[in-house]
Amino acid sequence: PEINFVIDNSIEKGIEISKIISEMKKEK
Repeated sequence: PEINFVIDNSIEKGIEISKIISEMKKEK
């Protein structure tokens, strides 16, 4: 259970980072 929690957490962080990157690319 703990391992799955860590994986889900990292996936959520990756999604947030990808959103931020896409926003930065839109600005350019």
